[in-house]
Amino acid sequence: MSIEETFRDQKSHRHGFSLRSTRVTEPNRFDRLLLALAIGYCLWCGFGLKLKQTFGPSNWSTNKRDNELSVLSIARRMLGLTQLIPMQAFQSLIAAIQKASPNWG
Repeated sequence: MSIEETFRDQKSHRHGFSLRSTRVTEPNRFDRLLLALAIGYCLWCGFGLKLKQTFGPSNWSTNKRDNELSVLSIARRMLGLTQLIPMQAFQSLIAAIQKASPNWG
C-alpha cells in the first residue's frame, strides 16, 4: 500500500472518512471522534490485511495487480463476503507491524 492510497482513504468523501461533513464543533468531541476513527481504521486495516493474505487480487479488483487498492479499500469491498472476527484483524495488523518495524529508523 502506498502513501497516496492512505491519504485518499483518510480524506476522500467517497472512499474515506469525510471529516469535513461531520458538523462537530467542539474540540473535545472531535478528539473522541478521531479516537474512534483511529481504532476503526486499525480494525479495517487488519481486516484488509487478513483478506489480502487469504484471497487473491482478482477477488477484490478487476485486475490481478496485488497493490492496486489499499488494505482499507480491500476490507470495504470484501467484508460482506467473509466471516472474520475482530481478533483476526488485530492479529494480522500486529503481524504486519512486527514485520515492518525492523525497517523503521
